Amino acid sequence: MEEMICVSELSYCGRLGASLKNLSFSIEKGGIHGILSPGGVEASTLLAILAGSIVGVSGSLTMRLGDVIFSFGEAKNAKHWKRKIGYVPKTPEIYRDMTVYEILDFVGEARGCTSELRLRQIEEALDLVGLSEKENRLFDRLSKVDQKRGSLAAALLGNPSILLIDEPIPASANAADRREIAELIRMLGKLKTVVLAGESLSMMREFCEDVVILSGGELLAKGSFAELEENLSRSEEKVSLDELYASLVALTKKNELAKKSLLSEQSKKEAKK
Repeated sequence: MEEMICVSELSYCGRLGASLKNLSFSIEKGGIHGILSPGGVEASTLLAILAGSIVGVSGSLTMRLGDVIFSFGEAKNAKHWKRKIGYVPKTPEIYRDMTVYEILDFVGEARGCTSELRLRQIEEALDLVGLSEKENRLFDRLSKVDQKRGSLAAALLGNPSILLIDEPIPASANAADRREIAELIRMLGKLKTVVLAGESLSMMREFCEDVVILSGGELLAKGSFAELEENLSRSEEKVSLDELYASLVALTKKNELAKKSLLSEQSKKEAKK
């Protein structure tokens, strides 16, 4: 299979978010792939790096977009790189005082689409995500689920080769919303290379052909779920993937609580000075 994304010794030190250490892996062209981490922060950070939204990254990152291979860090490629990628962050980074249509028109123009092409693609994207009847609503007045739909519509403009979607289904989604978004993601996975990021192992199992699992900023595992389960069955512990991930989630929560406690104590000491 042809490699679509290739990461080699990628590292990032975030002051407020997750840090990533010497990550190396590849993602094949086509289908739906996952990036999973307890708490979701590391997965979100890596997805943002793939989208070119985070700077200060070391290592190598290349993407095969059409007939061209783009390399991370090459300024001359940055604009063209981003035009070939559709990115849906966990929290929509969109002008909330604009209508849905105004936002899509702005994004389409930024992606270099002509006015005629924008009109056609906006109509198609709105229909695809189920927002045609809400195109004149202010983005800020949409539900969390519809905001995610609107962000996905924006990401589809310009017909990107790769879709990067962080937490594709909001926690507030009802059964009908979840079913519709799930069907849309599966359909897009037949047309493009789709990469999902999140903290839910069950979501990754539901959608993804394979998964990159991060823990403590490092690459814990990469492969199909069948491959990962087989490797674990051969280990001395003989734990299942669900059991292993549950232990990672518990450890992450414990570390987060310890960090909050430490920060609280430091704040009290500073307040006494």
